[in-house]
Amino acid sequence: MVVTALGIFNACEKSDKLIDQSVDEQLQEVAKPEVYSENGYLAFKDFNAVDSIIKLLSQLTRQEIVDWEKSMNITSARSEYDKLFDEYEKLDSFEEFMEFKKRNREKLMFNEMDDEDCSIEYPYCTKYFLPVLNNKGLVKIGLSLIQYTKLDHIVIKNGDINLLKNPLEDIDNSNVFVYPRLKSTQENIIYNFPEDDPSGNNYKWHKMDGHSGRRLLNELRVDQCRYYEYNSEKNAYEWRIGNVIYLRQIGQKNGTFGWKYYTTTYNFSTPKIKVGNDPTAGFVSGKTSLAVKPSANVWLADKWIVYSDSQYTPPYIPVPTISFEMFTGFSGFGLENPYKIDYIVHSNFPDPTIGNTPYYFY
Repeated sequence: MVVTALGIFNACEKSDKLIDQSVDEQLQEVAKPEVYSENGYLAFKDFNAVDSIIKLLSQLTRQEIVDWEKSMNITSARSEYDKLFDEYEKLDSFEEFMEFKKRNREKLMFNEMDDEDCSIEYPYCTKYFLPVLNNKGLVKIGLSLIQYTKLDHIVIKNGDINLLKNPLEDIDNSNVFVYPRLKSTQENIIYNFPEDDPSGNNYKWHKMDGHSGRRLLNELRVDQCRYYEYNSEKNAYEWRIGNVIYLRQIGQKNGTFGWKYYTTTYNFSTPKIKVGNDPTAGFVSGKTSLAVKPSANVWLADKWIVYSDSQYTPPYIPVPTISFEMFTGFSGFGLENPYKIDYIVHSNFPDPTIGNTPYYFY
């Protein structure tokens, strides 16, 4: 299989060079030494390695991912919750759903704000990093151990797992930082495109004439990540703090007990994005995801700031100005005839023929 591999061997930027290798061969290559297992979680050299593994895993079958996780000696969040997702898809009545919810209220996230929405979620405040988290929400990047919970993420600067035993008690320790969801956005959501609802209802859950049993949620999202690393070129330690920008999509069908997610495929075409003052935008004609659940993400961009002061406490950083548009749909709802969503802040997009950004589903 020929895939677009991100350049994890270059510390400063991604590469969209095509490498004529199988995905399995690439996974083995990047595993030495950019990613390895440590105390039951994945440890990455830097964010580029994280991004590369997420992209490569997005192209594997479920069994191939299982095999790779076994080879890395981890129990991932995916493997932990796939069992619950499988059980959920077999539910036949509202009563069965309520029993399922009662049993798993502490394990999963449910939508308590919408009685008609009977979907379920991973119990982590990040959606971007889900593919590389273990079943305790842990991942290590650079020197830092990071744990995601339902409400926040905890960064252990020096990677000492023992500090996770009582992180709030050690909050004054210069190695422990706790960051709730971004205060500038609602659950890290930048925009959910209500005015693009094909039904004209101006609602975040999009519906389409002739497809009353399907609806689609599109969320332009941002996750912030912080990690501490050693820069061998500068012979210095640095904080890297970044905004990861992506589109999250949830396709639902109206089943026997309300709106629920299901295994489905998603489509995007002619995406355009401009972040901050970035003068270029990637462009691909179109792409369809593998069959995924409970949602699909499309990676769009990431922007990083480096702080060299080893004593500096990483802050929240502003979300950059973003403009975005694309055509989208999912199986049974615009897959063959996608519709447009957009969020325009900048006056103009760059020429879409410039560059070829390797957007990917995960």
